[in-house]
Amino acid sequence: MELFKISAIEKVSVKAKSNNQEIKICFVDIVADVESKQRIDRNNIKVGDYLHVTFLADGEIDLGVYIPRERVKENHADPSEESNSQRRSKTEPPIPSSPTPQLGPIGLKRQELKHLLLPENVLKALGTKYFSYRYSRLDINSFYRAAGIAVMEYIANSIATREFKEKIYNSMLDARIILKNYWEDDNDTWLAMMGWFIDYDNSITTADKLQFLEQQVYISTAYTYESGLILMIKFLESLWVCKNGLNDENKWYFDSQSPEQFINATIGVGSQPGENDILFFSFSIDAEINIIRVDPSFKVIKNTYNEGKENVLNFIEINETFYPIFSYEQLYYESNPIEKAVLEPYRSLNGGKWPIEIIREKAKSKENSDQSKFEALKATLDLFLKEEEISHFSWQTLGKIKESISSLGIFSDSDTELLDKIIEDKQCQYCCVLKDVITLKCNNKVCQEDLYNSIVQDTGNLIVINNWEKENQNELIAKCPVCKEPLDEQTIELAVGSELYQAKKQESLERERIQVPIKIQCKCCLVEKEEGNFYKYDVADCAHVCLECMLENIRRNQLECPECHIQYSEPFLATIKLWGMRCCFCKEGKNILKGYSGKLCEAHNITCLSCLNLFREWKYCMACGAQFDEDKLKELNKLLEKECTKCGKNYSRLEELESKDCLCNICKSCQCESIDSCIICRKEFEDGIKNILRKAKDDKNEEERLRKLRIRQCVICQETRYITDMRGLDCNHYFCEACLADMLKYYIENRMLEKATCCPHDDCGIQINPHTLQSLLSPELWNKLNVFLISQQFNLVNCPNCKTQFEAPLSRKAICLECKCEFCKACGDLWHEQPNCEETQIQRRIKEMEDAGEVVSQCPGCKQPYIKDDHCEHVVCMNPKCKTSFCFTCSCLRSPTIEHGNHYHRPDCKWFFPLPEVEKANEKYLPDKCDECKRLGELCKPPMQLAVQRKFAPGEI
Repeated sequence: MELFKISAIEKVSVKAKSNNQEIKICFVDIVADVESKQRIDRNNIKVGDYLHVTFLADGEIDLGVYIPRERVKENHADPSEESNSQRRSKTEPPIPSSPTPQLGPIGLKRQELKHLLLPENVLKALGTKYFSYRYSRLDINSFYRAAGIAVMEYIANSIATREFKEKIYNSMLDARIILKNYWEDDNDTWLAMMGWFIDYDNSITTADKLQFLEQQVYISTAYTYESGLILMIKFLESLWVCKNGLNDENKWYFDSQSPEQFINATIGVGSQPGENDILFFSFSIDAEINIIRVDPSFKVIKNTYNEGKENVLNFIEINETFYPIFSYEQLYYESNPIEKAVLEPYRSLNGGKWPIEIIREKAKSKENSDQSKFEALKATLDLFLKEEEISHFSWQTLGKIKESISSLGIFSDSDTELLDKIIEDKQCQYCCVLKDVITLKCNNKVCQEDLYNSIVQDTGNLIVINNWEKENQNELIAKCPVCKEPLDEQTIELAVGSELYQAKKQESLERERIQVPIKIQCKCCLVEKEEGNFYKYDVADCAHVCLECMLENIRRNQLECPECHIQYSEPFLATIKLWGMRCCFCKEGKNILKGYSGKLCEAHNITCLSCLNLFREWKYCMACGAQFDEDKLKELNKLLEKECTKCGKNYSRLEELESKDCLCNICKSCQCESIDSCIICRKEFEDGIKNILRKAKDDKNEEERLRKLRIRQCVICQETRYITDMRGLDCNHYFCEACLADMLKYYIENRMLEKATCCPHDDCGIQINPHTLQSLLSPELWNKLNVFLISQQFNLVNCPNCKTQFEAPLSRKAICLECKCEFCKACGDLWHEQPNCEETQIQRRIKEMEDAGEVVSQCPGCKQPYIKDDHCEHVVCMNPKCKTSFCFTCSCLRSPTIEHGNHYHRPDCKWFFPLPEVEKANEKYLPDKCDECKRLGELCKPPMQLAVQRKFAPGEI
């Protein structure tokens, strides 16, 4: 680029000239800014203004950047008036004469941290150590530009050591020789400016240097100095790599990349710095580099390179853009450099700014008083601290201050030893700075600022920690920054101030309530819960019910504490109605009273009613995947339903009517009686609720009308029901399904087969459809009915062996078709030749008993066999049709033996006693007493002796 002054304005172009040529450039090629390339309005161009013109390789004009004359500083002499002999060599420092640039809005001053686009908590954390930053443009060279600005400003502010200045300047001279293949003419311009900045003779003020720096970096559109500034840092870094990169101890930095490759990549047109770039840069200038990185989540990470060096540069990186950032320590040294701390007292004495004469006279008038000398010495030191506002002294400065005070001529050499005590009383043992100090219990003296910062760092900005944190988090205990002994509460309060201490102490107590929660038993669910689960409403000292139970009680319109019966106030209920909550499953925010019920699963937070309804359909929880058993489904139904206060029936919480303002439990069917207001609390409804109730009432009326068309009377129980709840037959008669099933069961069990298959209605007699009949009967009854119906039409018998059913033959003897078993059709027993089936069965049973070793006696009535124990001979037949009482020994009837005598036993019975002949004529007919006389109608005769004792042969009685 070359600077031209506009000499004439034509129709489509302007004429401009420099020291050695004159050009003509069209208006369309004149822009206001190189980056935006916004065209300048021709009406704003005036004769005497300037253009920075860029030429192409063939000498043609590429672009002209318009610069108003007031923006061109005096160090840019008019090119039309400057001769070649007057122009400085590019290798000489371009020393401007009293630069007075008109600076733009950015760069004139350092910017406050609040202008950084960072959250408040991050800015607050940064503000504890840093106070400002300087703007730097965003591009791929952001770090190198910021580093160049920081280095030059560090030098310009006169706080850099002489060795630092010489190292950078000499390194650039070395780089010009060693890296000559990469050196450009623009770099000479920047090298000359840096030599001017170093200014070993202190002939140029800091303000002049900073104004020139800001003019070239922030205002100038030529970018010559900015490009040189970027390349300066890259050359310093590359020079160190070139000199040290081949050493064995440094090879690990490069991995597989050679130093030559590293230098080529660094000095390229644009390069984003890596960790090694920053590290090599810190090595090249022998300074500590602090990079404060703010990641996308606004987490602050500090990285330090080449730690422990005297010269320190700080940068902040936000979204890959680097800005120089300045600490309070740097601000102090900029405002109070060492030269100022030593030389300013002499200037003040010579100018008469201090009342030093008063101190001198006081000391001389009381020469023999050590106390007065001590006071004068202390007053002199206080003047240094107060008059010059010097609040920080380094060890370097303290020695020079002692020399300065000694040179005042009012104290002897021995007297200045008192200064050591003054310094000891005022010196912080942590930062070695003269300040007001606090004496700790460990006898160390620390300034309030360092003690405060130490407490903040140790406690993680908590300042005051509670008992739980002391026991479980020992790393949070505040310690002395010198000896690391724990600090007591009084020292902490003194360091941070009483107001802040009390506030932090209250915060620590609140944290302890969370860390060590108090458990209280809920009087409603009887579960012990943490104190945070209880809500103390506006009534004092009432926390009997947990928040979950309290909300559920309010949802059910129970508006008082179940323990102490204190009513919830209207303001409290109004507040509760406004509470909202986000469902843990659908993530929708809903009213906590209307949109939620109780908690179903312990594995996750509460879910809304809509999600609970879906879970009921799916029968498992979609939030945690838990399957629902019957008990869980019952619990879920309870959460989704409420009991109507009027009718007592349960209704869904998801009804439209539940959006009403009041909390009364009333179903839509009952509320239809009153559309305008709640039938319980009489609170008037909104228009939306009224419309819902009108529609519900119309639907209810229509349903009632249709119901009357669809009802029938049961023929059996005479009750009226919906057709859908009844069973209709083909004859158009309707019955309650239970009534019809019970009647059919009665008919089948009593073998009333004709009625069991026909309509029960009087005089109907139409057969019931077999499919309908089967659906009404149990499988057992259906099979039984079919057997009965088949048996009615066919003479069927069952085989006693394999239970096969088949039609019986005409003869008494039947042979099974399956197993060929022969059996008697009459009795169903195995085949026997005797025609009397009963007698055959009796003889078989007698044989089985006797084979078992039993004594058998037959009943004289039904001939059934019996056995008995050895006691009473009296036996009563168990046959319900017989029930005859007889003697077991002789099988005779017992009644005649009782009424007539023992001669009515059989002759072979042990109880037989013959009747004398004389008494035979006296035998009487006793129908009222003797059962046998009564049966025969005449005097019964004694029984005959049996052929076989206790057994009846055919014909025997």
